[in-house]
Amino acid sequence: MGKVNQAMRPEPEYKYAVCCWSTPKNSCIEDIEQCAAIGAQGVGLFEQKIAPGQEEEIEQALAHHGMQAGIVVPHDWTILPVPLNPAARSLTWRDLSANIAASCKRLARYKPAAILVGPGGHGDPSLEGHPIQDVVEGLKVIADAAGEEGLRIAFEPYARRRGAVIHNLTIAMDVIDKSGRDNVGLLPDVWHYWPEPNAHAELRQYVDHIIGLQVNDSRIQERSWCDRVQPGWGHNKCREMVATLIDAGFNGWYDYEVFSDDGRWGNAWPDSLWAKPHQEFLQEGYDNFARVYSEAKQMLAVGMRPVDAA
Repeated sequence: MGKVNQAMRPEPEYKYAVCCWSTPKNSCIEDIEQCAAIGAQGVGLFEQKIAPGQEEEIEQALAHHGMQAGIVVPHDWTILPVPLNPAARSLTWRDLSANIAASCKRLARYKPAAILVGPGGHGDPSLEGHPIQDVVEGLKVIADAAGEEGLRIAFEPYARRRGAVIHNLTIAMDVIDKSGRDNVGLLPDVWHYWPEPNAHAELRQYVDHIIGLQVNDSRIQERSWCDRVQPGWGHNKCREMVATLIDAGFNGWYDYEVFSDDGRWGNAWPDSLWAKPHQEFLQEGYDNFARVYSEAKQMLAVGMRPVDAA
């Protein structure tokens, strides 16, 4: 295992990690090696990729490459089921919350920046949403388990257009406040969040509670939930959100997360990013985000502060 020479490349002024949902063909060790090779400081380990007995090997790989565990993903990651986790469809919020709580104990050894948790729900925009109180109660269980390990929870609101009720930062903060736990912060995702009418106002209002921003972009003609594009492509909303966060004093993680179906979720898109070698599209994503970040700073330098439409 060759070590990446971190000293040979300039350190960016922001913290960049890759969520390992983005690399379905990779093993956990390949994720660490490839994230290090592209220049990321963090790797959002996915527990489903960690084989029993592999824990020490992963710790050694992180240390070898000088990598931090970023916003890591537990085996089950939502309080209510989601289509992306078919094995959990028959589980209750109590089952899923207990599973995530147990994962917090297992993942603590990697000293992650945070544990990703989503509210869940059916994901069908034609149906009504899920009960928020169940999410509040589940979040209490999970946050308590994380707190015992000195960990934070990164709570991610989902897209209103995909049927989510907890779809903006105001609603998500209300859930967090009702849980009464102070080790829970926010994890907005560009793809989920960009159409929200008060997105920029909320990013400014809650910047001190934001642990990370999941970076990607939304295709102009969105074909499915598994059809995201590189930062700066499509609607190019990542740049505006990054500019707002920079302007508001954000110092959390930029967490790369791109789903691009190659057939494993029912649609073999001819332009799927997952059809490329993973390190190739990860490098492309890293380079695109560097450009997006630079353009965001240029916007602010000439007085262009993103605002919500009236």
